[in-house]
Amino acid sequence: MSDSYSTSSHESWFTRIKNAIVGVLIGIIMFIASFPVLFWNEGRAVRTAQSFAEGSKSVISVNADKVDSSNEKKLIHLTGLAATKETLTDSIFKVSEKNAIKLIRHVEMYQWKEHKKSETRKQTGGSKKTVTTYTYDKAWSDDLINSSNFNQSQGHQNPSLMPYSGEEKHAKDVTLGAFTLSTSLIDKITSTSPVQLSADTLPAELKNKLEISSNYYYLGDNPSSPQIGDTRISFEVVKPVKVSIISRQIGNTFEPYQTKAGDVIERLETGEFSADSMFKHAQEENYVWTWILRVVGFILMLIGLNLIFAPFAVFADVIPFIGSLIGGGIFLSSLFVSLILSSITISIAWIVYRPLIGILLIIAGCVTGFAVMMLIKKKNN
Repeated sequence: MSDSYSTSSHESWFTRIKNAIVGVLIGIIMFIASFPVLFWNEGRAVRTAQSFAEGSKSVISVNADKVDSSNEKKLIHLTGLAATKETLTDSIFKVSEKNAIKLIRHVEMYQWKEHKKSETRKQTGGSKKTVTTYTYDKAWSDDLINSSNFNQSQGHQNPSLMPYSGEEKHAKDVTLGAFTLSTSLIDKITSTSPVQLSADTLPAELKNKLEISSNYYYLGDNPSSPQIGDTRISFEVVKPVKVSIISRQIGNTFEPYQTKAGDVIERLETGEFSADSMFKHAQEENYVWTWILRVVGFILMLIGLNLIFAPFAVFADVIPFIGSLIGGGIFLSSLFVSLILSSITISIAWIVYRPLIGILLIIAGCVTGFAVMMLIKKKNN
């Protein structure tokens, strides 16, 4: 069940002008910041790619059943069963799992959530009316939601504390054949499965407070009809699993491998993978992150330029139709300029880091820009 409330606010033309001028300063900062973000990202991408290429040439695939001292401080690749003999026990609910690499407690509370949606309409004279609709519904959340910040907190109060918090326990001694995994490698093992709960393991003081429902420990009156403040607790375990590792051998354990290119290499994947496959996956991840950060830099530039020129649209909003046209023109112009400047910045970075590719990118960017300008000129004629 959800309910909603709407509020409206009015912003005068003069207030909009003042806010737009303040926005120009923010826009300048964002516009300037976009260049180092784009430039840095290209350097990071090249350095990471070179580091992985360096690693793929020097890595040695070894048998996990024996520690070879001749591979000391070298980058090695091995596969095998990550296992432990430890039993992990939850500190409160006493859930216990044998041969557990990790034991994870999840705690969720039934709470109110606020959703906000705004619709803005320009009015003659340059003012602006904004109608904001706040919708409230109930949902399970593993984070405490502060209802005092709600627009309509009356009737939507959440508890100020959760009765329990999440917890994650790690085995201290996890082996792969003759090797012992470092803490950082253990952290990378994420293949979990649910723990089947039983009331028998609960401490006496909790047996009368909790019941089991759908494999949750449930704190509340009726699991089929949850109320605000009801809490459910579940557990996941990481059991022994086959993994593939690329890292630096130090005795019978591992540490990150420092490459000459600048990055460190320490990778773990669930399953059996060759060294070539793992480096291929790493390069693919680097490619994806490179494009994500390129988009981030481009959006910073685009928003910055829109904020810088926004006052012109606000001035013209005395007649909303004209203001919308100018605003649309500013966006398209900002989009075009951002595409060109982002491409040039990336190209310059590639000239610094990889000259041949950088020069080709600049030529491609110039050709694209010239073609777009000719197309616009042709349409205007």
